[in-house]
Amino acid sequence: MGRVMLCVGHYAQTPYYIEQIQRNVFCMEELCYSFQENAYLLEQSIVNKSLAEWIETECGLPDLARQLYGYVNARCSVSVFITVIMEYVAYCREEDISNTRILLQSNANMGDLEKRKSHADYMVQQKRYAKALKEYDGILSALTEDTQKLKAAVCHNKGMAYAGLFLFEAAAACFLEAYETDGEKESGISYLAAKRFAMKEQDYIRFVSDKAGAYGPSLELEQRLEQAVEQWEGSEQGSAWKQLMAYKEEGRKAEYYAQAGRLAEQMKEAYKRMA
Repeated sequence: MGRVMLCVGHYAQTPYYIEQIQRNVFCMEELCYSFQENAYLLEQSIVNKSLAEWIETECGLPDLARQLYGYVNARCSVSVFITVIMEYVAYCREEDISNTRILLQSNANMGDLEKRKSHADYMVQQKRYAKALKEYDGILSALTEDTQKLKAAVCHNKGMAYAGLFLFEAAAACFLEAYETDGEKESGISYLAAKRFAMKEQDYIRFVSDKAGAYGPSLELEQRLEQAVEQWEGSEQGSAWKQLMAYKEEGRKAEYYAQAGRLAEQMKEAYKRMA
């Protein structure tokens, strides 16, 4: 069951038009959702008196508006202004508010393509891979000679998005393109990791043996995988799965199916967020 939320303020008779994202919003929750989803597009012009007036008159929140008038007069940063609104409304989780603030701060001196990449990277962090991939493709198609330095970073992170969807061959192609663009070690190791997950073990061993310069990075990859397995086994999720297997081996059917149901629900929720 989803959490119950209390709305803040009134539902506006006249919407507020957020020019930078070309969207009308009718309430504070819509406003905060729009800020969170489109933080990479927000610029200094969002810090304005008209938004504070709309919040005061249309949404009936004079206390918040009074704070915002002060920030407008002080010409505060976008990150401070947006954070004040989001914290007051408390529509988003604290983690989401923090992520939005960080995104706004990092975007302050970026160009348009860098902002789009920052937004796509955020989508990957949130496991919303399909949306991230669409954004990465748009960035790559918009690259010019002056912005080619972004290519390797975009290709690498695009590979991360494909890996999140378990499309390891597609991920490997992206990592390889990133490595061939700037020669970064991390992209090379990620390429081997994607190939390892995409191939049968014997095929992967032959692949590494036949590929010049792959032996050293492949050893480092195996060390990282061992560490990752250890970390997972010690995590809450790993413990839950070990408990599930223990119930199965002990023949405790009731506990096994109850635990399986809880894990299935968690996976469903994770998939919903991803989609």
